[in-house]
Amino acid sequence: MLSYARSILAIVLPAITLAVAAAPSAHAEMMHLAVDPITSTITATVDEPLSRMNGSITGSFRIISGEIDGDPSNPGVGAHVELVIDPTSYSSGLAHRDNTVLAKSLQTALYSDIRFVGTRIDDVKIEAPGAIGSGVAAGDLTLHGETRALHVPFEAALQPDHQAFSADGSVTFDYTEWGVEPPRVMFGALSASKEVTIDFHIVARPAAAPSPSP
Repeated sequence: MLSYARSILAIVLPAITLAVAAAPSAHAEMMHLAVDPITSTITATVDEPLSRMNGSITGSFRIISGEIDGDPSNPGVGAHVELVIDPTSYSSGLAHRDNTVLAKSLQTALYSDIRFVGTRIDDVKIEAPGAIGSGVAAGDLTLHGETRALHVPFEAALQPDHQAFSADGSVTFDYTEWGVEPPRVMFGALSASKEVTIDFHIVARPAAAPSPSP
């Protein structure tokens, strides 16, 4: 009987040990990162009227603030991303065109920010655990006072010391679904494309620890 009990333990104990090792840690290493507005970039590209001749126009935006929360070892669970963008900062290098976009398309006198809030990461692919991977940030984009779902593919990298995170990606969507009017030329006779391509390079670093209470 004693021999039988020892045999059972010899089978069960290694199985329990393996299960515990494979289970997610109850103390996951959650990271809180603040987006660096200085080194991060966001651009928007739209085809001009008569794009075969005139090509496309790319303008840049300034990031006001942003934060990224998540567990590097399990990025698909509990991830949170938020970016706040200043629409009044739009700049394409031509003042007249910029003024038209700001006043008639983005209507920045009425809508003071653009905001993306991502609540989960789909299609996670890990190339190097805790360091390099890709996925799709699923969330809501608030633009021109309208909030609609948006899925943003990206590639990301985290430094080994976890002191810097970067994400690069591109997403194309129909901005008129958010109520934005395409810019027009020739006294309104011709309009730009309804689609915009957003390219981004986001850099985030560990958020500063809160100051101790007096």
